[in-house]
Amino acid sequence: MNRLYTLRIYDPAYRHLVLEAASWDVQKDAVSAWITAKVLDDYDVNVNVTANTNIDISSTSLTGRFTTDGTNWSGDNSLSPDISAGAFSKRFKYRDSTAGTFTITVAGVPG
Repeated sequence: MNRLYTLRIYDPAYRHLVLEAASWDVQKDAVSAWITAKVLDDYDVNVNVTANTNIDISSTSLTGRFTTDGTNWSGDNSLSPDISAGAFSKRFKYRDSTAGTFTITVAGVPG
């Protein structure tokens, strides 16, 4: 018996960024678990960038701070790290000295 399978061919050049975290609740002045910014294609499949790619991460809280190494924190509520060539993600942590509900935004991958 023959079976017919469908093969999907797609262009991974169409990309977007998403953020993934184990939890989006962080106590005031505490450090979050790792948050991951991931590059995905239109089918939500991880896509490696072909060159170092700068992304912009920001918080609507003026007292929010970011780190990519767990030690050195941003001086303001934004950070512009690179996703290394051949990778599809960048991890970072977040902390905030102000309680409230804030939005973290990531941008910068053309798609």
